[in-house]
Amino acid sequence: MEIFARKITEIISSGVLIRGTQYCMVMLAAGIVLVACSDTSDLPVEKEAASRYVIDQNEASKIPPLFLISVNTLRSQAGLNDLNYSASLNAAAFTHALDMSLQNRPWHFGSDRSSPYFRVKRAGYQGALLGENISESFETPINVIKSWTVNESTRANLLDPDADQLGVGWKQDTDGRIWWVVLVGSSNKQSLAPENQPPELTEEAVAIPNSNG
Repeated sequence: MEIFARKITEIISSGVLIRGTQYCMVMLAAGIVLVACSDTSDLPVEKEAASRYVIDQNEASKIPPLFLISVNTLRSQAGLNDLNYSASLNAAAFTHALDMSLQNRPWHFGSDRSSPYFRVKRAGYQGALLGENISESFETPINVIKSWTVNESTRANLLDPDADQLGVGWKQDTDGRIWWVVLVGSSNKQSLAPENQPPELTEEAVAIPNSNG
């Protein structure tokens, strides 16, 4: 496990792994940071890459520990506590990944207009949601994590000092495109979500370029 963690550190700390340009939408909702990233690389190239990375049953079993070790390695380097998985955050993340695929866009609103707050509450999460990172890409988990570490807002979500729980979900389409969702929460805080209706989301900034060569 230590060797695997060191390898993850080397990958994340190494040179740029993401091709092309990503555009991220940063949204604020009653204290949580929501960030959506879309890879605008040349799609034929990405589809070729996607053909080499398919999330089959064996690969799917590797993704949760990969995400957890990667995020906790980053947090350890920053002097922060480790995160643990929350079953309810995982459920909310998978539900929204599927929903983004159906909507065909990386977006923090559900097709039923639900907010991240409302979705985690509906999934049974008793703590407070601190942030949500979402991504549409043809990239592997390591490349997605790398893209989130070089963007200020998504990195801040992963390194929230109040966080102690994590949720990860994904959905891969038939063309190889993958919809990723990561939720960060705190079991020690109470949710600010209303009982019935999700809070209003305010678009704070759009199309923030993150060029990686």
